[in-house]
Amino acid sequence: MTDLSPLIIPTQASWPPLTLTLPPAGTLSPSSSSPTSPISPTSPTSSISSTSPISLNSPTSPTSPTALLSSLRIHPLFLRTNNQSFITEIATRMHCRSYASQDVIIKEGAPARAMFFLLRGAVRVCSGDGESVYAELGEGSFFGEIGILMDLPRTADVVAKTKCFVACLTKEDVAAIVPRYPEVERVLRFEAEERLALLRKKAEKRSSGSGGPIRKMSDVLTEGDFENGGMSENISKAPLFNNLPELFLHTLSLTLTPHIYYPAATILTAGAVGHSMFFIRSGLVEVISPEHDGNMLARLGPGQFFGEVAVLLDVPRTATVRAITEVEVWELDKERLTEVMAEFLEVKARVREVAESVFEMWKKK
Repeated sequence: MTDLSPLIIPTQASWPPLTLTLPPAGTLSPSSSSPTSPISPTSPTSSISSTSPISLNSPTSPTSPTALLSSLRIHPLFLRTNNQSFITEIATRMHCRSYASQDVIIKEGAPARAMFFLLRGAVRVCSGDGESVYAELGEGSFFGEIGILMDLPRTADVVAKTKCFVACLTKEDVAAIVPRYPEVERVLRFEAEERLALLRKKAEKRSSGSGGPIRKMSDVLTEGDFENGGMSENISKAPLFNNLPELFLHTLSLTLTPHIYYPAATILTAGAVGHSMFFIRSGLVEVISPEHDGNMLARLGPGQFFGEVAVLLDVPRTATVRAITEVEVWELDKERLTEVMAEFLEVKARVREVAESVFEMWKKK
């Protein structure tokens, strides 16, 4: 996730009493909590306040409505909606919950009843038996959104690592709000489909295993998967795909395949036939040219890409690309790109023209 300065959290010892005021119509009583939540009417960790409508003029604090709104506005899940009325309504429907360390917030396989925004503390995303920890999430992270948006059972346990406070949005609230914003509903549906496609491919890789320089992957998505933008957004950063129709970019994003490479692993080799391009999700790579005595031409990081010419032009790789750190990339296969462009003929000529221009520029370097 990007800058979350509104959610700078004081130490646990200095935590003030938590109060998040919500409109009475949005009140969630403890007895109506998700069955995946440990909260019960008698739970000492339950803390839900609903006394008055949200005031956007409240003093800025880690749990204030203003801070919550600021965080929602810059979160990848909502950035693509670009609708402030929708985000404000989402914030006013959220309910505050607290969990003690080791409380189970989400249980693998359970129906999805709510999505969560972590205000304070940290959680672990782990297997149902607790043997494998897939990720740890901190303040500002969302979790549980795929199950709500795609109506799927939970894919993993989420357990409080420390005492946690979360803002919760129920499935019923999402169903009540989203249909009133058709454009937002479409954007959120695209985002959820892209996240789900990536999750399923990670799960396939983890179950099949991989040898060589590519290691096995977690089958759980974390906010890190989208801290440099969603899949469509990353594709659109490449000159080949600038300013193309959103439906084309979304369709293309569903074909991406995730990989992780160890440090020093060679991802592309100069002179080899190219069949794909790559978008960097995390880590660093170096671009090395054999025509420049093996010197490094560039260092690329999250949000950048490489190998784009080969996916459209029948030319060999122009450089070697090697992992500097552990690197996670999303691969776009040439064959999949060709299939998608066949559905968007108006895009095909423009993309090829840009590819030829990029190749000519590269040859002049």
